[in-house]
Amino acid sequence: VSNQFKLRGAVLNVGLHQVFELENGGQLLVVVNSGKRENDDAMIWQTAVNQPGPFDTASLLHWADGAHKLSKELFQELCKPPFHERFARPRN
Repeated sequence: VSNQFKLRGAVLNVGLHQVFELENGGQLLVVVNSGKRENDDAMIWQTAVNQPGPFDTASLLHWADGAHKLSKELFQELCKPPFHERFARPRN
């Protein structure tokens, strides 16, 4: 990220926030921020799927399954295979 203005201090955090309209009237939010993990620089990636209600129990469970599937597919599409495979392995 390059800024074309005089900086008034050191950059502490970088973030990207995007909202996409889904075909069913809901929204997909994708947020990427810089952060720390065990004192190392890290990328914090958040996704959220919003859908207007009201919901009954069955429709809520159906929506939750679809929202999880969408988030999982998005993560797999955006990650290169070697990076994505790191999440399938047990951590040491």
